[in-house]
Amino acid sequence: MIAESISYRDWVLEVDAAATAAAYTEIQSPTTTCVCHWCANFVAWRQHGYPRGVKQDLDRTKGAVLYRWFFFFRGRVVSGPQAWMLTEDDPDPDLAVTSWELHMLDLLPRPNAFAVGFGDSPLRIRVEGANVPPRLRQGPTTQLEFRAYVPWTVSEALPQRI
Repeated sequence: MIAESISYRDWVLEVDAAATAAAYTEIQSPTTTCVCHWCANFVAWRQHGYPRGVKQDLDRTKGAVLYRWFFFFRGRVVSGPQAWMLTEDDPDPDLAVTSWELHMLDLLPRPNAFAVGFGDSPLRIRVEGANVPPRLRQGPTTQLEFRAYVPWTVSEALPQRI
């Protein structure tokens, strides 16, 4: 692995940019092919919604929808908090489930929340399964996770239910 060291806020990361770029040439985001209004709204927003610092237009939360999205890259978290922490394994005798707590750094305070987190737990990467690009499923892989309240910007009415 050819790693570059990157510091961001509370984290130090090692990133193999070439391996990550190669992995992303083989995939298409399901968000761009989905026909639901939630995905259409997110695609419309993300054209201008990523923060420079963190954009002030997230100040509007009325008519906003909470989104969670993520990317994966070849690399590891050298230091800093893990976004996903395993709390217990198989807590329910009838359902084989694993419980996780999400720990993210708020870049904007609530209620206008825009948050980021990194995690490189091999178990968490396996849990994400098909969301991980095929070339990144083996070896050191890190999940970059975002969460934000996204203003409703598409012309369709905000659906009341999924």
